[in-house]
Amino acid sequence: MEITLIRYGELALKKGNRKYFEKVLVQNIKAKLPKANIQRQTGRIFCEVDLPKEEIIAILSKIPGITSFSFATRVERDFTAIKDKWFEILSSNPELRSFDNFKFESKRADKSFEIHSDELSKLLAEDMIQKFPEFAGKVKLKDPDMTFYTEIRHDFAYLFTERFKGVGGLPVGTAGKALALLSGGIDSPVASYMIMKRGMKVDFIYFHAYPFTPEQSKEKVLELARILTKYEMKSRMFVIPFTEIQTEIRRSTDPRYLTLLMRRAMMKIASEIGKSYKYDALITGEALSQVASQTIKSMICSNEQSELFVLRPLIGFDKEETVAIAKKIGTYETSILPYADCCSLFVPPNPIIKPDLSDVVAVERNLNASLLIEKAIGEKEIIDI
Repeated sequence: MEITLIRYGELALKKGNRKYFEKVLVQNIKAKLPKANIQRQTGRIFCEVDLPKEEIIAILSKIPGITSFSFATRVERDFTAIKDKWFEILSSNPELRSFDNFKFESKRADKSFEIHSDELSKLLAEDMIQKFPEFAGKVKLKDPDMTFYTEIRHDFAYLFTERFKGVGGLPVGTAGKALALLSGGIDSPVASYMIMKRGMKVDFIYFHAYPFTPEQSKEKVLELARILTKYEMKSRMFVIPFTEIQTEIRRSTDPRYLTLLMRRAMMKIASEIGKSYKYDALITGEALSQVASQTIKSMICSNEQSELFVLRPLIGFDKEETVAIAKKIGTYETSILPYADCCSLFVPPNPIIKPDLSDVVAVERNLNASLLIEKAIGEKEIIDI
């Protein structure tokens, strides 16, 4: 069985706290691969599990904290053993010999190994050229078609040819937990992912305005939550009945303030639930000035309703950047399904874009909002994913 060599980048910079971050990353890998034998060394994690490669790739590529990983063959730390194993690998895998150019690349994590990295690469390349005449004249040290990697660790040498990219960032669970305001759009799922990869455990809150929005809208958001949960261990979604609040705001308010007041009600509810369930922050998918409710003054008015810190990881993104990430993480196709969410309903033709907080509070006094907010919180549905 090949062993999976797992790399992490940023964790290695944590100095005195590095072991804690490594421990959480190992726990997260174990949660996704419960039958795996996992060992930790300085700068590397080694995983042995009897699963198809495709399944291992699908799982490890979605675990924050992992920068890359490779399927490696383990061999004794001896030059003859290493070159013989490379000959065996290349002899039995003709597809690895189908290239225009190649190089050997070596790394010594254990500097006591008697052959320096560059010399080891040179010796291995020379030996393989002797054994495979078709390799002659094909060495290319910069951006070759094929790279044969040898990594010398304290216990064994590890040989591999591919590096699969991971999420990077920090292990989920090392930076607290946050509650994401998840709509059915493109932005909020991407914002949730961006915070997950910084080590926060993320749960979700969704505002459902049935019958203004169909049940398919709720299922769409649930599917987005399921996709995002692949990047963490498990999640929870709070579903808030928002119809009465939305109806009251629409009935009683100057239309210019409609979107902003709905946004303030959402932030108030999310903050109250966040406090009750001990979340550290809220997450929104807002990007600066993307729509009227996302101008600086509008966001100041929204923030005033939250007692929790509000994270806006997309604040400086344009739409194309957000769409690119949505496609990469697998949420885009679900986000563009044609089911409206409550944020897209009743959008006024001329929304206020530079609201004054005192004016907004004055307009809000005409609403019967506080009792409706309390009622909506009491009627929430909790779905574990």
